[in-house]
Amino acid sequence: MEDKVEKIEDTIEDFEDNYAKVLPDNLEGRLEQIERKLDTFSSSLQRLTTAEALEMRLDRVESKLDKLLVALTKIEAKELPETSKSTNSTHSKAQVAKSKSSKDQALPVEAKSI
Repeated sequence: MEDKVEKIEDTIEDFEDNYAKVLPDNLEGRLEQIERKLDTFSSSLQRLTTAEALEMRLDRVESKLDKLLVALTKIEAKELPETSKSTNSTHSKAQVAKSKSSKDQALPVEAKSI
């Protein structure tokens, strides 16, 4: 009976030793897998955070560009009537000078024919 009990105890000890050897290797492998996944997750989260920050910066830049566009449109609207007036007045002066020279040329021709 003692031999059987001793045999059972030895078997249990062997089982415990073998189980202890297998378990840490298995746990170590699983731990490495979890660490790799956490690293991947961490880098993905960092990229996402960076992307969100860039998106916010882009929104601010777009807002500033919109303000610039509005300001340029206002400036252009103010300059357009002034440019039209100066162009028309310049054009009008040119037309007046041209029409005067045309009249001056036409008068001598008429005077000769009379």
